[in-house]
Amino acid sequence: MYRFPIGVILESFRTDRSTAIRQAAAMGAQGIQMYATYGENAPENLTAAARRALLDEVKSAGLVFSALCGDLGRGFGNKELNPELIEKSKRILDLAKDLETDIVTTHIGVVPTDPTEERYKIMQEACYELSRYADSVGAHFAIETGPETAVTLKGFLDALGSRGVAVNLDPANLRMVLGDDPVQAVYTLRDYIVHTSPKTADCCIKPSPNISTASRLCRRNCGVSNCLRRCRWAPVRWTSPTTLRRWRTSAIGASSPSSARWGIPPPRISKRLLIS
Repeated sequence: MYRFPIGVILESFRTDRSTAIRQAAAMGAQGIQMYATYGENAPENLTAAARRALLDEVKSAGLVFSALCGDLGRGFGNKELNPELIEKSKRILDLAKDLETDIVTTHIGVVPTDPTEERYKIMQEACYELSRYADSVGAHFAIETGPETAVTLKGFLDALGSRGVAVNLDPANLRMVLGDDPVQAVYTLRDYIVHTSPKTADCCIKPSPNISTASRLCRRNCGVSNCLRRCRWAPVRWTSPTTLRRWRTSAIGASSPSSARWGIPPPRISKRLLIS
């Protein structure tokens, strides 16, 4: 059996950063992910001293940064916007390194199925530049799965000739958006997976008032358990915490993410996700 460490997203707690860090630690998480695209956590708003203080705060709570979220909401399909978006993405990656994580998760837009499309070429050029920068600092921009099939995404990544732009595996997205097989996707993308962020019940199936039941159904319907098993067998070169997303905090209070234990009530989550 392998026990996957569990991570959580700070913004899910709907409170200030320091309180969210304490709550994540109190729940039993090992890793955290935070948005670094706006506000106090954006690179331009964190001085070197502030970065050291934040890292110390996280470490003092017994946590690590599993990744930063660097999704700027525009993708990389617009040639005119790309220079600014690329530079900001690089600064977010610099921040990630200062916070001792090598991963920035992001969306690049929908990869066209036809490599001859102009948009495909524009996205390739942007991702080529991002991948080389990530390679130079020993890090990864991790594309979230789902907008396109795993096969299409793999073809796009193969053409880059780098793991600087890699994969953030979200089994639910693959199932929901295109009906792609998330378990097979692990095999298809195994050379690129560096992070996982499975969603919980609300986005996988019809919401249920019984959160624990809904969470178990999500786990089965979206293939989370099988995906994580394949991540151990593929093999996949990835060991960072599995970051849980989209908790139904409104149902039980913002301080207690509801689905984090997949069937075991809050306020504490399992130390690790056990996969046999």
